[in-house]
Amino acid sequence: MKLRLYSPENYQRELGGDGSTLKRSGFVAALRAYRMLEDKWLEYPPQPAAKLIKLAPEDYKVDEEHKALLLRRLPRGFPVSARGAI
Repeated sequence: MKLRLYSPENYQRELGGDGSTLKRSGFVAALRAYRMLEDKWLEYPPQPAAKLIKLAPEDYKVDEEHKALLLRRLPRGFPVSARGAI
């Protein structure tokens, strides 16, 4: 599995979400998950991804429209470089 973090600005620019609303709602980032299937990276549904990376229900919200997880905080174990990337 590959995870991609989006800052509020990138969430708006790349996924078409509202970055301002994201911040005002207390979210720090958006996340999309991908999985490798037959040598191609394909989108992985948000809800199963949340379970796989063991997010607590209060730490995220599923954005079905943009196929992303909205994160209230970054999951434990994310590398420091990921924290700086958003």
